[in-house]
Amino acid sequence: AAFDPETGGWRLLSPTRFSARAWPVAVWTGSEMVVIGGVDGDDRSLSGAAAYDPAADAWREVDLAWSAVAPLSDAVWTGGAVVVVGAVPPPTGDPSADVIALDPVEGFVTALTPYGEPARRGVAVRWDGDAVVTVTVDDATDVVVRRLDPATGRVLDETTAVGVRGLDVDPNAVATVGDIVVVPVHDAVGALFSDGPPTDLESSGSATRWPAAVVGTLVSYGDVVLDVESGEWNDAPLPDANWDRQFPVAVSTGDAIVVWGGDACGRVASCSGLVHPDQTLIWVPGLAG
Repeated sequence: AAFDPETGGWRLLSPTRFSARAWPVAVWTGSEMVVIGGVDGDDRSLSGAAAYDPAADAWREVDLAWSAVAPLSDAVWTGGAVVVVGAVPPPTGDPSADVIALDPVEGFVTALTPYGEPARRGVAVRWDGDAVVTVTVDDATDVVVRRLDPATGRVLDETTAVGVRGLDVDPNAVATVGDIVVVPVHDAVGALFSDGPPTDLESSGSATRWPAAVVGTLVSYGDVVLDVESGEWNDAPLPDANWDRQFPVAVSTGDAIVVWGGDACGRVASCSGLVHPDQTLIWVPGLAG
């Protein structure tokens, strides 16, 4: 389904022949949503990719020689290609080819420099306008942020935040604002990465578990908002207790944030099921409620 934030209405999308799957990666190219890989009900990796054009309400299959991705992988649109970190190596060829770049129009797939951390629990991949930013999330003590050349996958620079445990970091909470990488932790110290050594980021104190969504220099996490320029957290009270939820979808329209879905396991709700889509929230910075 698609949601129109101006009218507040939903519409069903045209059907796709893409098989049912979990944990695919999806990116927005500016004109299409490209969906790649995923796993089936038995956790077997699925190949294939499809692209959806919301203006035409039409799907098209993307013909790729190989496009399987592992669970908890991530991808980003660089302006010319989709770069996937956590790809499943092809049946033949280099088994370490876990980073790929694909052209969603022509279908070309290129293996880039291997990422080389198969034991990771997950990886957050973001785009800062010049480089592919990766944040490895695992059970290690430290969090490592790398910037990769989008054409080759080669590591341009690498920074470690000593003392920020990967186990405490939600990959969906990682955000980029320009060249600043935000790695927050709700109940412990996180980090801000830019030029030079990382700086400590105070605990968000958030009681919600919402993914990051960026408007300008603000990063929303549900009941708290981070001002990246000042490094300060500010409260963002929910308009009603019914809006509380865990693990919803949150996207930025550029000047607002749209939040829907999730499970009813918030601070004041019981885990009685999923949140109904009529409880869709639109948050605009500077407006009350």
